[in-house]
Amino acid sequence: MNNKHLSTMLLNEIEDKLKDLYTGSEIIRLTNNYAEEIGKEVTYHVVGYNSKKEILAQNIADLGYEGQIGFFREIQKLTAVKEDEALVAQINDLLPNDNSANQKARDDIDTILSKYPSNVIKTWHDAANFFDQEDYRNSLDSIRLTLELVVREILNNEKSIEHQTKEMGKYLESRGISKEFRNLFFRVLDMYNKIQNDFAKHSTPDGLEVSEIRFLMNQAVIILKFLDECR
Repeated sequence: MNNKHLSTMLLNEIEDKLKDLYTGSEIIRLTNNYAEEIGKEVTYHVVGYNSKKEILAQNIADLGYEGQIGFFREIQKLTAVKEDEALVAQINDLLPNDNSANQKARDDIDTILSKYPSNVIKTWHDAANFFDQEDYRNSLDSIRLTLELVVREILNNEKSIEHQTKEMGKYLESRGISKEFRNLFFRVLDMYNKIQNDFAKHSTPDGLEVSEIRFLMNQAVIILKFLDECR
């Protein structure tokens, strides 16, 4: 049984502020839409005679612990919420802090990239900072460039990453990587490049969800770690 729960006092304060930002119908829409996304059932589907606070509190409670975390992370992106700095701070205090895990992952990449010229780790930091600022176009551009710079350094040439297959194949073979795994690696890299080209390199990544952008970032990190292990 999952006994995890968010701070009741802080949750109550946040709900009081949210009910003043939105109409009853908007609260119904926000809670019902998110519940549908995660496959949860909430109590209130119409306003009726219920107060906004009652609707909001009950529907949020119906989402469960993990659902509540996801809901408030989505709520933070709404314009009316972002304009209230005190409310944003309260939501941040309410949510579990996973910054330490994120920082450790970033520190691991810093350690790997410290073996390369300074422009490589700077480009990686740019990618992480752009992501934190929700500037996803520049974040994807920077992580792609980080990967390209690493590959160029390993292979000692100036080719773009799309034209490194032959040299990279020889390099991986020299490191004892099997043909089957080399083929898998290039399929992953080819798909990564295709998505980058279609959604980021030549346009803003409006067609991608934040989860998909995070996936692309994580894929680049996995490739970087693999290349480091091969060295």
